[in-house]
Amino acid sequence: IGVGLGAGRASSENSYSKLSATPTLFANLRSLTIKGGEPLLSKDLEPFLNLLVTQGFASKINLNVTTNGTIPPNQRLLGLLSEFGSGRITLSVDGTGKLFEYIRVGKSFPLETVETSIRLYRELEKIRLTIYPTIQAYNIFNLEELYGWSQEVKVPITYRHILNSPAHLS
Repeated sequence: IGVGLGAGRASSENSYSKLSATPTLFANLRSLTIKGGEPLLSKDLEPFLNLLVTQGFASKINLNVTTNGTIPPNQRLLGLLSEFGSGRITLSVDGTGKLFEYIRVGKSFPLETVETSIRLYRELEKIRLTIYPTIQAYNIFNLEELYGWSQEVKVPITYRHILNSPAHLS
C-alpha cells in the first residue's frame, strides 16, 4: 500500500490533520511519497511523521520526499527521517549560480543553502539522495554545469523530467 501527499498547498495542513486523525490507516503502509510545493514549509509535516514513528509504522515504510533543498532540515526532522525503513530525498535543483536563484523566484536562496541541506541529509544512513532537475528553456544550456555541481556535492543526478507547460518554457 502506498500513499502520495502533496505539501505546501493551502489544503495540505488539513490533509495531514485528516490523515493523522486515523493512525490505523497506516498499519499496512509500505510506501509514502511527500512532494510539492515545498514539504518543509508545512508546520504539520513533523507531527505527521512523528505519528508514524510513535505508532511503530515508520520502520516498515519506504519514504520519498521531494524538496528544493532551500530549507535545511532541523535535527528533529532528521531524527524522524532516520526512523523510516528506507527512502529517498529528491532535490529539485534546476540550475547553478544565478540561474538557480532566477528559477527559484520569490526569495533569494543561494545554492549554498542546498549544499547545507545535502550535508545534513547525508547523516541519514537509510536515505539516498538524488538531484532531479526539471529540464526547460531556462536551464537547457546549463545542464553540463549542473552535472558538474552534482559531482562536486557527490549526489547522483537524473535527467528525466522535461517541462511541458507553459509552452514558451518547454
